[in-house]
Amino acid sequence: MQARISIIGVLLAALCFFGGAMAQGEDFELEEMDRPMPSRVEHRKPGPKIPDLTEEQEEQMQTLRTDHLKTILPMRNELAEMNARLQTLSTADNADMSQINGLIEEMSTIKMQMMKAGAAHRQEIRKLLTDEQRVVFDSHRPGPKRRPPRRR
Repeated sequence: MQARISIIGVLLAALCFFGGAMAQGEDFELEEMDRPMPSRVEHRKPGPKIPDLTEEQEEQMQTLRTDHLKTILPMRNELAEMNARLQTLSTADNADMSQINGLIEEMSTIKMQMMKAGAAHRQEIRKLLTDEQRVVFDSHRPGPKRRPPRRR
């Protein structure tokens, strides 16, 4: 009886081990693990791929982007702090709705400023482009990308 239990235990352990290895997929290779992951900056520049950009256009766009990010970063940071404060206020035992509503209004003001800055930035970029390049740029929808849900 004791021998049967130990044999069953060994078989179950082997099944779990080999089943987990097979769940990795048939195309899993150890060489893939040795390859360095490409960084996001190296393989893709931000924004749409605009054809036939001159070196001068690229430099001007990079300068505009850097200035825009310097403007937006403090607003993003402040918005993140306000989100944390809103979470704290919302989960309090005795939530003060006047404080919550006031904070929501402040947050919407910052979001409005960010949207206005983004719209102005896009118009500055458009001024640098030719008509053909502008068509490609305008066809790109600004805002956060919708990503497909992760598989588990």
